[in-house]
Amino acid sequence: MKIRKPNEYEPFNVPFNAWNMISIPEIVEVVSIDLRENEEISLHTMNMDVLFYITEGNGTFLINNKQYTVSKGTIIFVDPTELRGWKCLNNQHIKVLVIKLRPLQGN
Repeated sequence: MKIRKPNEYEPFNVPFNAWNMISIPEIVEVVSIDLRENEEISLHTMNMDVLFYITEGNGTFLINNKQYTVSKGTIIFVDPTELRGWKCLNNQHIKVLVIKLRPLQGN
């Protein structure tokens, strides 16, 4: 069993606020992201399936050359091959819980 409290989260060295909440290598990683106005995460892929859950605010989710405005309560599933990113435009602020999972069989 692993229990981690907020004061134990490890910050990432990135140009926006992000913390590794818990990680079990090659199985799961849980990350908290806090993007503010005019911050973005450039398009990228990962070697894991990813669930994004919007816990606060609104922002722009980019995937496969499309843009979606998302807000609190939205959940998104992305497989490893999909090109994805985030943007916060004028007056946007978003907090996202990111759950990275070992790819499901058949992906």
